Amino acid sequence: MKVFESFKGSAPKVLSGAVMIAFVFLCFWGGKNVFFGLASLIGFFLIDELELNFFKVKRASFNYIFSQLLYVGSLVLIFFLAQKNLFLIMKVPYLGLALNFLLFIYLFFQDIDSKVIVNWIGHKMLFLTTFFILIPLVSLVTLLFRSNWMELLIVILIINYGMDTFAWFFGKKFGKHKLMPHVSPNKTVEGLIGGMIGAGIAGSVYWSFCVDKFRPSFLAIFILLAFFAQIGDLVQSKIKRQFDLKDSSSLIPGHGGVYDRLDSLLFVAPLFAAMAPLLGRG
Repeated sequence: MKVFESFKGSAPKVLSGAVMIAFVFLCFWGGKNVFFGLASLIGFFLIDELELNFFKVKRASFNYIFSQLLYVGSLVLIFFLAQKNLFLIMKVPYLGLALNFLLFIYLFFQDIDSKVIVNWIGHKMLFLTTFFILIPLVSLVTLLFRSNWMELLIVILIINYGMDTFAWFFGKKFGKHKLMPHVSPNKTVEGLIGGMIGAGIAGSVYWSFCVDKFRPSFLAIFILLAFFAQIGDLVQSKIKRQFDLKDSSSLIPGHGGVYDRLDSLLFVAPLFAAMAPLLGRG
């Protein structure tokens, strides 16, 4: 009965989640070009949410139009460079790691009441939101240039959303110690540990049965990736608190916005892309 009550009222969330999963796997079936198109479209929606709901910019404004044109222009340039010199594109994840390092410092060393991001980006360099989205998205797209691109994308999705699921379950069941209450009051240390182990095991099971033989080092890699997925979620939670937002938008029923669903994936994508050669079959 308690389990039923826990899920009561969650039908829109479950339904929209199922639709998203079906859509992603349809893109897998469509191949690399379709998946690249999906990633490009997602970037448009992400910038739209950041500009409209975080920085309160109107779609007809110069800042909004310039940011979206910069995004599209950068994608075209990246696509062109990929045909000429793939080596340069494959280095984008390292830019993502540098960006993540700055976000890591922001999460742990920037006061929760600070308005540095709100004022500095919002009033001076709003176009930086383009690169905040573009770099991790392109990091994810670099996986498409590997022979085992589908397996890599599937396993990072399993790890990313497995972390969310297992952290929620273990947090509800065993959570007693708050993780970062000033950033995300509901997250617990027990949820973090359970989520990391659960996501690591889920990723390892998929890899062992569908891709290659099990290796303990892969389990360690997947657990590490799950940890950084949680860091990405915390970064987004802190940003939303500083902008006095609950969700990035209301586009997806029961889930909030696109950024709400992809926050941890965007953060972990550069690290995963950089570590992908360690999984072999590149």
